[in-house]
Amino acid sequence: MLRRFLSFLHEKDLVITGVLGITIITTVAICSLTIANISYSHKQAQEQLVNSVANAIDIKIRAIIAKPSFIIIRQQDDDDSEEVEVVGSAYELNYMACMAMAKFKLSAEYIQQIHRCVVGYAKVYDLPEALIYAVIEKESGFNQYSKSHVNCHGLMQVKLDVWEKELKIPNAEYLYNVDNNIKCGCYILSKYIKIAAITFPDSDQKTLYKEALKSYFGKCDYAERYAHKVLAIKTRYRTAMQ
Repeated sequence: MLRRFLSFLHEKDLVITGVLGITIITTVAICSLTIANISYSHKQAQEQLVNSVANAIDIKIRAIIAKPSFIIIRQQDDDDSEEVEVVGSAYELNYMACMAMAKFKLSAEYIQQIHRCVVGYAKVYDLPEALIYAVIEKESGFNQYSKSHVNCHGLMQVKLDVWEKELKIPNAEYLYNVDNNIKCGCYILSKYIKIAAITFPDSDQKTLYKEALKSYFGKCDYAERYAHKVLAIKTRYRTAMQ
């Protein structure tokens, strides 16, 4: 009964949310269990049905929680001192955040902080959110205090001695701040994409991203492989949103 009910919702592309939605699902589940007590005489069959109902309720509730309302961010742009208002679709964007939270066992508060910065600076620097998430995952595994042996710091592993003057980075501690690091990382990534567009004027977007990522990592034998890995992670994030 519950399976047919959930299947009907899926076929009709309906989503029931909030307390009402949970109440409806729970009611149908209770009815299913009542019928089960009458229809099934074997204990094993009853246990299987109970587990199936519990799993179905859990999945539906998780789907409800993962679809919050719109997110509004106001981000100050230091270059021209203009205020930028960013309104993002939380349904799509939050699926990336939920994927990262689940894979790396991040707290909800921490991933929300990262997510707000990703959405804001993606708008400021005209970058795909999925690409920013992919770089963060590859570079630091979402560890804001990550430090490499070549003086790279934070979520997006910004190389201090290369960018400290251009980005006016006072010290390494500055890059352990989530907002500062993502802002710097997005600036660098955006700059390399623009350079790639000039260097390879007839290239498609994926090629420009690949060349920019190679520059972001640093010109070396591993750069090509690094770029492919980041793009693969980006695709995984995008696929999850579809």
